[in-house]
Order: sequence, then C-alpha cells, then structure tokens
Amino acid sequence: MPLYGDYDWLDIHSERAERGLDRSKYFTDTIVKTPPDADRALWELGSPISHVRADAPPFFVVHGARDTMLLVEDARHFAAALRSASEAPVAYAELPGAQHSFDGFQSVRCGSVINGMEWFTAWVRTTRLRVV
Repeated sequence: MPLYGDYDWLDIHSERAERGLDRSKYFTDTIVKTPPDADRALWELGSPISHVRADAPPFFVVHGARDTMLLVEDARHFAAALRSASEAPVAYAELPGAQHSFDGFQSVRCGSVINGMEWFTAWVRTTRLRVV
C-alpha cells in the first residue's frame, strides 16, 4: 500500500521530460551514484514500474492529486500497469487537493486513508487468502 510513491525512476512515460523536469542529477549524486545511461539496469532495479508482473500481490496505491514532489501521473501509470499485468486486485485512490506527505498531520483525509487501507487489507484477507 504505497502512499505517494516514486514509481518511475527512468521516466518511461516521459512525464518529466514533457515538463522539462530532470532529476537524474539528484539521483546520480545522492541515490544511485551513477547516471542512467551508464547503468540502466541499476536504475530499473530501483524503479517499481520495472517490477510489475502477473504474480504481483494486491495493491492499494494512494497519491495526492496536487503532489509537487512526485508526479501523480506516475502513480496513475503504475496502477494501470499493475491492472494490466497482475491477476491480483489493484485499487487506486487519488486524493483531490492532497500534497506530498498529506499524512504528516492528523486530519479527516488522513483518517479516511487509514480506514481505506484497513478496509482494503480486510477485504484482501477475506477474499484472497485460503484458510487451511
């Protein structure tokens, strides 16, 4: 159940490129320590969208519609990719007006997300798990 995740390190849908956003220097300097053209496999290893597959577990992806740190479009692409590939349920909640780290303070929105996560978990446990 990722909240405002970073799903596409390589910008495979060109969401950042179309906006003139480039974070490869930041990633190269602080996270991956090598540029994507020097070690694409390493960048793919860190990019969740590169790991979408048919046997993925159930997902509940939550992202704020006004996130200025991580693009909501990447969350949409990630959820769509999971729905296309995975046999497990994929829920996606895009929170209108929500910014990155919307759960940093207790609020009605945060409480609703927590309730949704609890309901999703309970639903997955009752519908997807076999009791032996």
